Amino acid sequence: MSFSLTCETQPTAEPVTLAEAKAFLRVDHARDDAFLGLCITTARRKIEERTGQQLLTATWKLALDRFPVGPCEIVLPKPPLQSVTTLKYLDENGTLQTLAASEYIVSTGRMPARIQPAYGTSWPIIRRQLESVQVTYDAGYVTADEVQERLGHAILGCIHWLYFERGTNSDPTATMGLPRRIEAMLSNHIVGWLWP
Repeated sequence: MSFSLTCETQPTAEPVTLAEAKAFLRVDHARDDAFLGLCITTARRKIEERTGQQLLTATWKLALDRFPVGPCEIVLPKPPLQSVTTLKYLDENGTLQTLAASEYIVSTGRMPARIQPAYGTSWPIIRRQLESVQVTYDAGYVTADEVQERLGHAILGCIHWLYFERGTNSDPTATMGLPRRIEAMLSNHIVGWLWP
């Protein structure tokens, strides 16, 4: 199924503070603070990309060309899901409609989360065109502590690698742009998802 995924609102914080990163790296000066801030953001994004997860709260918009066939589910990338804000669709006349929350069920306990029609209902009939179904939702862990509990060592390891390697790739075992030691820390946190 054809789709597009857009981040509407980025996280307002990072899972590791500048002070935490400096303490981990044993950096006791402020000369590299700007660069370290960039390393922190880059580390988060690399780990999000590799795991398929959203680490801290962000708003995403998933646009599909149609609803899944029959009672099939819409799979929401970038878990963990916090909430679905809206599910909109173009009706047969081309008017954008909002599907009432009572018309669908959201499974938040799964990674990735899924949406399916409520019991006894089916997806509405839509105008078949690009991005005729749009789901806006908030995803990510709510606090930095939750992220650190799960992925803190991997994030700090990635910051260390970015800071001391300064953009070079001196690790011949690096995969997906990350050293193997960091890949090993992430291996149990990778979320896969397939369209029905």
